Amino acid sequence: MPGSEKEVRQFSFDTRDGELAYDAGDALGVWPANSPALVAEWLALTGLDPDEAVDLGDGMPLPLEEALRTRLDISRITTDLLKFVTERTANHDLKRLLRPDNKDALAQ
Repeated sequence: MPGSEKEVRQFSFDTRDGELAYDAGDALGVWPANSPALVAEWLALTGLDPDEAVDLGDGMPLPLEEALRTRLDISRITTDLLKFVTERTANHDLKRLLRPDNKDALAQ
């Protein structure tokens, strides 16, 4: 949906052969993961410690490498991702880009 921060996709499953039991009210969850190669490249480029414990807001810290692989979208650059990196690297260029008066520079 335009303007939405959520990406919505619809999938259909054929359950007629009985390989997948489904009862009314059942739910199916899909948890995408980033490839280990992408995570390794991302960590190498940022220089961040893969074992650093990070809390993504649910009060359950996990290693940065696991968070990057299973909980964060690192396949596209978002403001939240840049803020996450800035908090951990103290990179002055990123801090400057993230100031409210630099929206045009950030968009570029």
